[in-house]
Amino acid sequence: HALREAVVGNDGYIAARALEAQAMSAIEVAESARRPQLSANATAGGLREGDPVSETTTGLAGGVNFSQLVFDGGENAGAITEAQASALAARAEREQRGNDIALEAASAWVDLWSVQERLSWLNSKTGAMDAVMDQIDRMASNGMLDRAALDAARRQILDIDLERSNLENTLADAKVRFSRYFR
Repeated sequence: HALREAVVGNDGYIAARALEAQAMSAIEVAESARRPQLSANATAGGLREGDPVSETTTGLAGGVNFSQLVFDGGENAGAITEAQASALAARAEREQRGNDIALEAASAWVDLWSVQERLSWLNSKTGAMDAVMDQIDRMASNGMLDRAALDAARRQILDIDLERSNLENTLADAKVRFSRYFR
């Protein structure tokens, strides 16, 4: 449901739907040339002739025209076919845009969840790391452990800290992408 709402509420999808509706209405416009055409006109007025005491002649005129296309050499059929093809292309474009938006939104959702889980796992696994490093420092200072082992442990901790920093940056990016689709 949330994914559907993300697609339907997306500005690009709304624009694609409007273009499709416009293309669909063009079919009706093209087909209207085959229908009978009716036009009407009316005129009313008066005429005064001669000196000011002469009579005024009034009149009313009207006309109605009815026409029906008999043969146009296929021009109208071509216009209808072109309008239908444009409408089909607009529908395909809307569907493609909807699928692309759905894919991007789902990807943003999965990325956010995945990064949150990885960061949570990393934090849970490295929670006791400081206490262990204190023990390694004491053992190295007492001569019970080689300094090379201490340096190797510190490099691994730096690697873990770098990974945590990268994950936090990725999480910030994932949140921005997520909020773009799911407000």
